[in-house]
Amino acid sequence: MKKIILLILGLSYFLSTNGQKITTDQLLKRYKYSASEAFKTHNYGLALDYGLKADSLQPKQADMIFIIGSSYLYSHTKIKALPHLLFAKSKNYNSKEIDFYLAQGYHYNNQFDSATKYFKEQLRKLDTTSNASFADIEMYNEIQQKISQCAFGKQMVHDSLHVDIQNIGTKVNTKFAEYMPVVTADEKLMYFTSRRATANNKRLDIDTKPFENIFSSVYENGEWQTPVELGAPINSSDHDACIGISPDGQKIFVYKSKSARVTMGNIITSTLDGTQWKKPKKLGSNINSVSGWESSACLSPDGKRLFFSSDRDGGIGGHDIYYCDLTTEGEWGTPVNMGEPINTKDNEDAPFMHFDGRALFFSSDGHKTIGGYDIFTSTYMEDSAKWSRPMNLGYPVNTADDDVYFVYSADGSKGYFSSHRKDSHGEKDIYVVKRPNTDPNMIVMAGHILDADTKKPIYATITITDLNTKKVIGVFNSNKISGKYVLALNFSVNHSVEIEADGYVFNSENVHVSRNIFKLQHNQDFFLSKVKAGAKVTLNNIFFDFNKAELLPQSTTELDNIYEMLIANPNWTVEISGHTDSVGTNDYNLKLSKSRALTVVNYLIEKGINPKHLIAIGSGENKPVSDNGTEDGRKLNRRTDFTIKDIVVDHTIHGGHGGKYEKLNLDNVLEKSSTGIPTGYKLIMKVHFIMNDGDILTEYSHQQLNKVYDILKSDPKYKIKLIPSVDIVGNEYNNKGLYDQRAKTVSTYLMEKGLTRDRILVEEFVPNTAEKITDVAKADIKKRRVEFLLAE
Repeated sequence: MKKIILLILGLSYFLSTNGQKITTDQLLKRYKYSASEAFKTHNYGLALDYGLKADSLQPKQADMIFIIGSSYLYSHTKIKALPHLLFAKSKNYNSKEIDFYLAQGYHYNNQFDSATKYFKEQLRKLDTTSNASFADIEMYNEIQQKISQCAFGKQMVHDSLHVDIQNIGTKVNTKFAEYMPVVTADEKLMYFTSRRATANNKRLDIDTKPFENIFSSVYENGEWQTPVELGAPINSSDHDACIGISPDGQKIFVYKSKSARVTMGNIITSTLDGTQWKKPKKLGSNINSVSGWESSACLSPDGKRLFFSSDRDGGIGGHDIYYCDLTTEGEWGTPVNMGEPINTKDNEDAPFMHFDGRALFFSSDGHKTIGGYDIFTSTYMEDSAKWSRPMNLGYPVNTADDDVYFVYSADGSKGYFSSHRKDSHGEKDIYVVKRPNTDPNMIVMAGHILDADTKKPIYATITITDLNTKKVIGVFNSNKISGKYVLALNFSVNHSVEIEADGYVFNSENVHVSRNIFKLQHNQDFFLSKVKAGAKVTLNNIFFDFNKAELLPQSTTELDNIYEMLIANPNWTVEISGHTDSVGTNDYNLKLSKSRALTVVNYLIEKGINPKHLIAIGSGENKPVSDNGTEDGRKLNRRTDFTIKDIVVDHTIHGGHGGKYEKLNLDNVLEKSSTGIPTGYKLIMKVHFIMNDGDILTEYSHQQLNKVYDILKSDPKYKIKLIPSVDIVGNEYNNKGLYDQRAKTVSTYLMEKGLTRDRILVEEFVPNTAEKITDVAKADIKKRRVEFLLAE
């Protein structure tokens, strides 16, 4: 650093006029001197600057053209070197290294045969004996490596990918450097870094270029729109570079440094609060080391692992890729070097973990490359808990120049990366590579989280779980202002999508998209109901075998979430109701729905939920939410609903959770009233009478009434409505006196047990319109009964 500053000061003094008029020849002489001195001290940026100035005063001078061409090889626009070096070669410019520089010029232009030719020409000039200088030995080793890269590049061109690579255009790319693109899962928003001056930061660094700033661009009408500078508190007067965002776009990672020459910057992070970024916070000392340079980072889809690059002590090579896991205290734990096969003795940088949580992309100059940094990918193999051998993405994604900062779209259709190519508008530009005949691995799911009543946006947490493996794929957030969310889900995976927000009942969704459906994005809004009595949600991730009441293993994720919610809300009493479609008889469907509701309730009881807080309901086919005439409609009707029935201030009325309780049986399951029955919960218990009798209760009837009384005793908010009935045979037919007597007999029994009269209601007698039957043999005891309906 000190040498560079002294050189700049010296050249500035040499070029100063001290108030004297200077001639063109004098200025040319000074430019040429400055270019030569800068080139000798390997300050190629200054050498290029002064060489171009000298060439503007006196064009086509071989010595300056050679310096210009050679200096371009160390710039961000390396492909510009070739025509200058060819000119110098044609003028027989006397430099023992001209073939070496010319070979590199061909190499960076992907002309591998010509590059190899001149690399070999340079080899013949080197001393390879035991007396060889250190410089010759270094160049010999470098040339051997570059010849190998040319051979590999030639092979990559022969096996080139059938992809379309496009510069994303002048609205984003400028004459300055644009790089580090990061894109949200729905590809509607891009953040990137640029070394262009802004209204808020016009400072120039020691390399005479503006400091880095972060910009955002939205995708509209088929193109990326004019970028907007992020401004404070993200951008500052220092270098600020966007190095990663969380999958939901709500958290940004920024590399911050005082100077382009300083490699001791820090990674900071900020969270989006609606439309404003919060004040950034520095990541802990496990990430930002004292001895190393941490230059890039990315977050895993589940938010629990941070991948980053560092050249800290103890690594395998230069820059290595590390990861840290999030601890239970919310801090990043001890960093782990990813080791082989990811890291090499050279440099690995710019990690990007795809939304699928398995594919890692990164740039490396240590693996087999075409030249410089190439982009590689490796896949995590769960069976062996190892990473696959990194694969070079190939030509034309990778070239002989640096190709870096690759991010892959969630749907697998395209990638964004930084590179300098013949169609670049300045230094590095941002490019997009598009795959033809896309066979995407993932589908993007986007929409809004809204209040069910007001339709206003809600800030919510969205947890995605693979129901087959029980693994949490990711935890995301909706935007605080708009309520928008963006998810990336794998095809052919049974996903649980659970949405939670403070003060709202959770929402449960099942998403399972078949790969054979050609669809890149699924748009769906979710509506949450505020926590209150009557709030209901369908449990879409509870599954049963066909015509059975046994839970499938995929159901436990949803049930465990319900358990945790009830533990956190011990003052709730909830109803679990089972529903079926209309296939089969009503009696069969009612029994099946009651059995399924009972299974769910008993699962919760077995985990420690007090049964007094649970009401099991069987509704059969009586409460459809869709048309039973279609398969899609029947699928919606086969469901399990969760409803908050009561919220008490003093939850000790029913007792808390956490004990060991007896499970319920079918006698405890209520029936949702069917057509013709008033609203309420019908009990499974029934009292039957012999023909033409309304006084005598059998022992079985006593047992049934005792169960009814126990239910009413356990919950004083309920009343009981008696629904007597008479047969249509003989003297039973429309016998109101017998109807009333059966109600009186049951009422008297319950009041003698201790039930107060005000809690007993009787359904009004309604004459039967069916034709009277005189044949006593056709009498039906099922029609000579009293049924029970719970009412609030």
